[in-house]
This record gives sequence, C-alpha cells and structure tokens, in this order.
Amino acid sequence: MSHRVFSYGTLRQADVQQSLFGRQVPTVADTLPGYRIGWLTITDPDVIATSGSDRHPILRPGSAADVVPGAYLELDDDELAEADAYEVDDYVRTAVTLGSGTPAWVYLAGEVAEPESVPDYTAPHWQRSALLIIDAQQDFLDDGAAPIAGTSAILPELAGLAEAFREAGRPILHVVRLYRPGDSDIDPPRRAAIEAGAAMAAPGSPGSQIAAVLLPGPVELEPDVLLSGGLQRLSPGEAIVFKPRWSAFYRTGVEEWLHDNGCDTVVVAGCNLPNCPRATLFDASARDFRAVLVTDAVSQVSTERVADLVAIGVHALSAVDVVAALHG
Repeated sequence: MSHRVFSYGTLRQADVQQSLFGRQVPTVADTLPGYRIGWLTITDPDVIATSGSDRHPILRPGSAADVVPGAYLELDDDELAEADAYEVDDYVRTAVTLGSGTPAWVYLAGEVAEPESVPDYTAPHWQRSALLIIDAQQDFLDDGAAPIAGTSAILPELAGLAEAFREAGRPILHVVRLYRPGDSDIDPPRRAAIEAGAAMAAPGSPGSQIAAVLLPGPVELEPDVLLSGGLQRLSPGEAIVFKPRWSAFYRTGVEEWLHDNGCDTVVVAGCNLPNCPRATLFDASARDFRAVLVTDAVSQVSTERVADLVAIGVHALSAVDVVAALHG
C-alpha cells in the first residue's frame, strides 16, 4: 500500500532517506495551510546521527494565514513504519489535507495532535450536507457559446456526485446563470457584452440548460420562476436556483433553503473555481457553514486556488472521497 507523507523537515534530505529507506524517494512540492513551524531539540543519538542535527522543525497550529511549504513522499508500508520509528515521541502522525487538496500524513507536535484538544468547527457533517453544482450549463461546455476549459471533462465526476447524494437522500441544488441580452443587471466583466446583445446562457435558450447527465430526468429551466428569485423544484430534495452574480448566496434564497433542509455543510462543485465556486465557498464560510470543495469535480482548479480555500477552513476532497464519506 502507498502512503503520502508530507515533510517539512529532515525527511526530505537525501541522506536521511537513504539511511531510513535504502533509496532516495521522489518528492512532490506542496503546502500545509493553517500551521507554523517551531523547533524541537532532539536527544535521541540515533536520530541525531541520521539527520546530522539535534534541532528539528515541528509543526504547531497557526493562523488561517499561515502556510508551511514542504513536499510529500510516497512510501510503502515498511517505509512508513521506518518513518514512524525515526520521528521521536514528540511527534504524532496525523491525517491532513494539503494545500493542493491531496490527503496525506504529517508528523505534528504530539501535544496538539490529539483530536480532543481543539474543537473542529470546519469538519464536514455528511449527514447534514447538501451538494451545490454551480453553472454546469451547456454554454459553458466545450461546444458552448462561452466554453470554460475543463468543464466538459468534469461531467462524469459531477454526475457521480449527484447520483451519490440522491442515493443518500441528501439535498442537491443546481445553481445557474441566466443572461438576458440587453440587460444591465450583470456582473461587471460581462455587462458591456450582454448590454450589447451578446447571447450567453440566455433564458429559454438551449445553451442555458443544465447538462442532462446531472439531472434526475428530462428538465427544462423555467426562466420566469428563476429570474423572479424562486426555486424550480425537481423533487422534495432537489431544486434549481438562479444567481445574479458570482456567489450562490448573493441575492438568492440559498441560505434559507439550506437551513430549511437541515444542512450545515455545503459540498461545492462545478464551473469554474476562480469565480463562482470560490465566491460561494467564501460566502458559505462567512455564514458559518462547513464547506467542502470537490477538487476533481470543478473546472479551472490549481494548487494556489485550492490553498486559498483550505486556508479559510474549506476541506478539499476528491469525488471518490466525498462519495465514500457520504456513504460511510
């Protein structure tokens, strides 16, 4: 079995790797948000001999703005045991999510690694979660009028998430854009084009429709309902809502819908991370919702963009991990 271990100190050293594992281990650069580096004086002579120093870095909780640079190693079972033996008792191996969204082990200061020591107000409550699929509309796919790179490619993951939430009996909200040609109530970067008559996700057009693979059956958007601020209900637990700007919370009834459905956790996916999913996740955090970004079910993802969100308490998980947690 392969294990990712994030190192911010001596495990990245070639001589330490050779001594512990009998080989040099390839590393992948990454970060760990929310922690800061302190220093620990080592007294174990074997560890000092292996690392060449009695002063080792150690991770402690930091602020949301703190980010620790490092890299993760891919280790097998035996190598993980060697790494555990190398780290002295002051360290405890703990599961974390890295800035890239990658799950990994990391060695933290022992006194802060116990889960009972600090309440976790960001951990997802899967049995109180809702899936928000954002702007997964035909015009934003590869053959649409305003294609967003990578959106067509994530449709299988989005469809799998939608099916998993339906099977689990958890709510789903499809969040859409609708641009009426000639309208001025438009986000500023696109306002001039729409005022001039550009057609992009225009109400009633084929391009405005949600990708069919994400829906429970044949569905046509109802522009009059949506543009008036109403919910287009597909079932007791699934609906469509129109948002006039980036965030799903801006001038919508999304917050009320979540509370009405008993949700304190939002799972966000769709198109495209720098804009609407990102704004939605920041607004969710501002409203004290626990938040998850599905990193392989959102377009225009990057390590830096995910790191920004992890730093405010968003959990970055793959679609497979979300489905497993939902049914676990």
